[in-house]
Amino acid sequence: MNFDIKKIQEWVKNNMVLTISAVVSLILIIAAVIYLLQGINASAAAKEELASAKSQLNSMQTAEPYPNKANIEILKEQNEELKKLQDEFGKKFAPVPIPPETYTASGFKYKLEEMVSSLTKKAKEYSIQLPTNRVNFSFGFTAQRSNLRMDTNSLKIQAEQLAHVDYLCTTLLDSGISEFIRVRRAAGATNDLLQVANYIADYLPARKIITNQYSFVYPYEIVFKTSPGDLAKYINTLEQSPYGLTIKCVKVERAESMMTDELADYQETVNPMMMRGGMRGMRGAGMRMIDPRLLQQQQQEAKNAEQEEAEKALPKVTTTVLKPTAIRVTMYVDFMRMKTEEEMTSAAAAPQSGIDLDGDGTLDVADDGVTPLPGASCDPNGVPIEKGADASAN
Repeated sequence: MNFDIKKIQEWVKNNMVLTISAVVSLILIIAAVIYLLQGINASAAAKEELASAKSQLNSMQTAEPYPNKANIEILKEQNEELKKLQDEFGKKFAPVPIPPETYTASGFKYKLEEMVSSLTKKAKEYSIQLPTNRVNFSFGFTAQRSNLRMDTNSLKIQAEQLAHVDYLCTTLLDSGISEFIRVRRAAGATNDLLQVANYIADYLPARKIITNQYSFVYPYEIVFKTSPGDLAKYINTLEQSPYGLTIKCVKVERAESMMTDELADYQETVNPMMMRGGMRGMRGAGMRMIDPRLLQQQQQEAKNAEQEEAEKALPKVTTTVLKPTAIRVTMYVDFMRMKTEEEMTSAAAAPQSGIDLDGDGTLDVADDGVTPLPGASCDPNGVPIEKGADASAN
């Protein structure tokens, strides 16, 4: 069909009003159709919302308990009780206070020396015997006292462990024990993992710091001699602790019985860097080294002789005096700290990189398969344990 463009143009010019009216009508018709379609869609969405609201209303009307005003008030009261329980939970698992300066290398060194000095002084005041087979006893931080440089990436972990050990040992010395034998902790930093074999009296080789989405768990072992009454006093103190402390196991033996663990014959060597003047200065002063075991034996013999003399001097009476039995206690405790919101967020966002050797869900070594990571399970030589391996193997 052929159209004559000139005739069409002429007709439009002669009928301009009619043409404009036709165009406007077409535009209005198109707009009406679009509006109608939108209205149909909106009506369908409104029907769906109405059906959902009716379904929700029906479920609420048939719910047990029914959401009336009385039940809503009960729900509000239960929410308040839940908040109180959360507050009590937070108080029970409060973190041990840590001075902010401890998170720096110099501040950590200062707080460590302050703790060692304070605990040593307290033991001397209470006449509590400290380990005689340890040179300059450091309460589980021998490697940190001798290191000239700190692992700054792990200072937070070590600062928390320092606060935990300080709390454990302070409360222990205050409980009235007669002898403090040792305190051991899980290796928490890279330089800890590398020192496990050198300082086995400071670390728990088969235990590690456990972490998940919500918390950290720090394991410790403390060994001491005391009486049953003082042990009960100490356990009661720990049970009332507000710092998320859990007693995992308590092993009690007669004080005279032989030590049956891997540290029974442990003898720490002299570290010249931790003694003023070193070995050369001691020789220059005309001093000679004394075997701590010989010194301990001499002290025990002198103590036994004094005891015998004192018993001989007692008057002979018919009354029987029962002396408290001395016991040696090995206690395993865990400190649990809840993660902050920032720690939970960063842990979820941080990429996981490394190898889980023992299959417990925690990475043990870096991607190179050799470098141990903080929290790894290691044997006494500081080597991460593979799945199925014996943790006590040398």
